[in-house]
Amino acid sequence: MKRLLMAALLALLIFQTANLAKAETKTSCEATQFKIVMKSAADVKEKASAASKTLKTYKKNKELSARGRTGNWYKVCHSKKIAYINMADVKEVFSTDEKALLKKFDRRKGVNQVVSVTGKSMSGTKVTIQTFEKKQGEWRRALNKMEGVIGKNGFTKSKKEGDGKSPVGIYPFGTAFGSETNPAGMKMSYKKATKYDYWIDDQISGL
Repeated sequence: MKRLLMAALLALLIFQTANLAKAETKTSCEATQFKIVMKSAADVKEKASAASKTLKTYKKNKELSARGRTGNWYKVCHSKKIAYINMADVKEVFSTDEKALLKKFDRRKGVNQVVSVTGKSMSGTKVTIQTFEKKQGEWRRALNKMEGVIGKNGFTKSKKEGDGKSPVGIYPFGTAFGSETNPAGMKMSYKKATKYDYWIDDQISGL
């Protein structure tokens, strides 16, 4: 069952990554995703390159709306066109709930990526999925915020097979698996599933 949950989460991330790649082709300045603050004087570049033309320079503590991030560059709107600010010059603004979430992982050695699934109540099935990664020593949003659905009976702190609920807690991703021998772009440890692999839902099974 654990492998099945991990595979579902991995499929969700792959799907969202594909959508993010498509979004990168857009040049609209309309969709604000989050706020960033200048840690020092920061140059707004025409392209995502230090050698690109400087369009404007912002002073320290200036707050801007970000349209997302591509690599080490944040996308902002300048003169109704997408422009770029280097990640090293800014920090992201997080809500109180986001700060509380990320604080749980600050002292966990080796944790540099977090997938968060949160809901408004224990009985609800609709959730918000967020992804974060530590870059240059700071937490940054990795993908766009997503809406998702969990078990048909909501969350539980005491998971039992067949209860239709999703467990509350902090869990690591294990080995990914699938039918392909070596999926392109796979960075996690991976196992090709064969006819000798079984997923049993019967909680009294001896397998």
